[in-house]
Amino acid sequence: MDGKLLHQEGKNRDVRYWSEINQSQNGDSLPIGYISTYAESTCVNVRQNDMEELRQVWESLDREGRQFFFTTYGDIAHLLYVQVDETMLQALIQFWNPGYHCFTVNGKDLMPTVEEYSELLRIPNVTEGRVYTKPEGACNRFVALSQLAGRSTQWAEKLFSKKGGSLCFPWYSIAEIARTYPDSYKKAHLLTVAIYGFLLFPRTLGYIDVALFEVFSQFQFNISPVPPILAETFLSLNACRQLEGGRFRGCAPLLYVWIKSAMITIGSCYWGFGERSGVPLY
Repeated sequence: MDGKLLHQEGKNRDVRYWSEINQSQNGDSLPIGYISTYAESTCVNVRQNDMEELRQVWESLDREGRQFFFTTYGDIAHLLYVQVDETMLQALIQFWNPGYHCFTVNGKDLMPTVEEYSELLRIPNVTEGRVYTKPEGACNRFVALSQLAGRSTQWAEKLFSKKGGSLCFPWYSIAEIARTYPDSYKKAHLLTVAIYGFLLFPRTLGYIDVALFEVFSQFQFNISPVPPILAETFLSLNACRQLEGGRFRGCAPLLYVWIKSAMITIGSCYWGFGERSGVPLY
């Protein structure tokens, strides 16, 4: 970045002008010879975890517990009830450009942003300007899980196992605890862990990746979890396009809600997408 703009504040107009000049002079940060292409077809698996049991846990929360959940963790529970049109999502992934990290449809470049995801999730108590970073020292995941579940550290250690290259624990091991927890506040915390691991970061079906504790732990510092959620979406979209298939491991309900909101906002540019993919527009 041009040193003249470092550690300085500038108007949006000035920053945009600098960005356009910089790109015209230096070009894009892409490999030499890179060519943007559409995929003729993609065999993407957008299967997600079954949310029925999680919905039952959410519905068993009393009014006080739900209010605490909303004021602490925002609207993420609403994603439990989103019915994803898998055909539409599979078709749209064909238009993802892994070089520019955006959907290119009818000459329009579209991508979900931190601001848009933040607005959809409406997570409260986030301090503006604080950015999520992976902590240098990983939190003690056994202790974190045992405290949330009200069990011993030894109990937690027995649950962890390697799945798909990640350390995970099965959802069913805490499902009954979450459903019957007498303390509504602790129940809300445990439910949030399940939603993050099962819905927002569904890396291995049926299991919760312990890496989510690093995201979860930053709530106490009022740091937004949206950047890692969005980054996981981009990584999964890139992998699906580059491999011409595979399982989409991002949060499908959140991406689907964003797609629907984008269609409402600038729906006219999607008619070509609907005609090409055979997917009806709503």
